[in-house]
Amino acid sequence: MPTYTVHLLQTISTAVEVEADNVDDALEKVYDSPDMPGPITHGAFGRASVDEAGEWTPVSVYQDGNYDKPVWEDRS
Repeated sequence: MPTYTVHLLQTISTAVEVEADNVDDALEKVYDSPDMPGPITHGAFGRASVDEAGEWTPVSVYQDGNYDKPVWEDRS
């Protein structure tokens, strides 16, 4: 019987609040925030090995706790 290797992808997200003068400033400051999460590490899934997860990428920015409408969104 043949064997198959199934490549699995897990997507996670987070939100980090920062004080900033404007959206561009917030996008720069978020990486220096103590609340910024680290990367996913190898061994997170027991015996399975995983590829490097890469860097966190901003997808949206909200202002002053107003989560109804973002002031910036990644359009890629």
